Amino acid sequence: MGAFSIPDKRVTKVGNTAKDLATGKTNLLDILGKNAAKSSPLLGSIPAFGEAYGVKPEDQWATKARANPTATAMATAMGTVGEDMGETGDITSKALDLTKKNGGVTINLNGDMPTSGYALAEKKTTELSVPIEKFTQDTLDKYVQDHYNELNLPNRHLGTWVDNGKVYMDVSSVYKNFNEAMSKAEQAQQLAIFDLDKFETHNLSDYEKDNLTNTYTRKVASGNEGNSAASVPALPEQSKEPAATAQSPAEEIEKFPRDTTLSPEDSKVQEAAIHKWVNNKESLVKEFIKMKGNVANADDARKLFKDVGYTGTNAAAVQEPASALNKEAWRTMLKNNPGEHAVLYAGGSGSGKSSAIKDLFPAEKSSASAVLDGNLSSLKSANERIGEAVAANKKPLIIYAYRDPVESFKDGVVKRGLQNPEEGGRIVPTKVVAANHIDSWHVVKQLGDKGDVDVRYIDNSRGARQACLMSKDDFDSIKYPTKEALTKQLNDAILYMYEQGTKHGQIAKEVYDAYIR
Repeated sequence: MGAFSIPDKRVTKVGNTAKDLATGKTNLLDILGKNAAKSSPLLGSIPAFGEAYGVKPEDQWATKARANPTATAMATAMGTVGEDMGETGDITSKALDLTKKNGGVTINLNGDMPTSGYALAEKKTTELSVPIEKFTQDTLDKYVQDHYNELNLPNRHLGTWVDNGKVYMDVSSVYKNFNEAMSKAEQAQQLAIFDLDKFETHNLSDYEKDNLTNTYTRKVASGNEGNSAASVPALPEQSKEPAATAQSPAEEIEKFPRDTTLSPEDSKVQEAAIHKWVNNKESLVKEFIKMKGNVANADDARKLFKDVGYTGTNAAAVQEPASALNKEAWRTMLKNNPGEHAVLYAGGSGSGKSSAIKDLFPAEKSSASAVLDGNLSSLKSANERIGEAVAANKKPLIIYAYRDPVESFKDGVVKRGLQNPEEGGRIVPTKVVAANHIDSWHVVKQLGDKGDVDVRYIDNSRGARQACLMSKDDFDSIKYPTKEALTKQLNDAILYMYEQGTKHGQIAKEVYDAYIR
């Protein structure tokens, strides 16, 4: 029997009438009825029904029917036998060759073979194994025939692999996210999933599950069962940096990063803030943690630099020392606070992360050892913070909140600034807002696709207190303009608000200038 991807059972219903059909003596509508013809994937490939119901042309029949004897008879009656039948759709033949060559294959009925993600079977009943010597074209043809309905579903593939002298066949699904794949495999009572990127097997018995975050982490090696560090993901490569050599305060001040685009006045504030941080690290961290508990937020860290010139409209002047304080507070919380988890917020400025997460994940925030309340808009920085959590034996959890960037700016950033008289408003320039909305999405996408860290997604675009959970597919479908185009949209919005006023108050000229600088 040749390779095919249409089951015999459907073909044989009409196979015996092929000659009559070819001569026009028989009409399939008379044999099967109009409803059966409309719903049949097989009949949808026949030209007579293609014209009536808008289905694919007759050459599709040949590529799907392949060389199955009954299907060949049907195709012969239709005049489509020949070279076309051997050009595409030879799924089982390809699967046979690749299984013998590579020890396994994952392929769908269109001939597509995913090269990334995690493959698993979602049912125990679809697995079939045969000795290697009995693994033939006929074996694969019959398996595809018997499981055609399952294989024809979305995200379903024919999966084969060789193990201990046997070839296994199954209906497999492929998921991008490691934790989702492990969860699906566990629900199906499977023993393992297969990593298509690395071409290796992950046995469920080698991992333990955290029911709170629904993440799977590799167990400790034999003899190290008491080491809790094995219950968190491996340290990201980007965060494995050599230990810094001790520096004197003067050397650290000299090498401290600076914003060289500041005005002369703001540059003086920056220098004073750097000196304050370098010479008072321990006391500043203690004061910050006393003020914020288990939440590290650079916006709040800036408040500790008011005495050296921070006003709220000059955030860039204290950005670097405030960021350094925030990171050190985060590390100190991880080291000293109880709790298994470290939570990292992600999303653009004004997206309502804090309120949405408080509504949807109150337990995760309150029970965390540390919470990093920021944008997570740099992959390098994100991996460093994740690495620090792992090094402290904490399990990282990323929570991303989405909101339209223009709405975030108008009703989040600007509104918050106008309603915060203590600081004169927290001014985040439009170009910074545009960048962190776009960059945060890209960072979270990369981390989510990799699957090493648990990621949750929130849709906060539905109005006040209407936040809801969002699937990864919905998150992946979010589209942004370029940073330049988004900055222009935000500049237009703040100009309109400056000229027309807002219900939250009037925007002063210096505030407007700070937004568009």
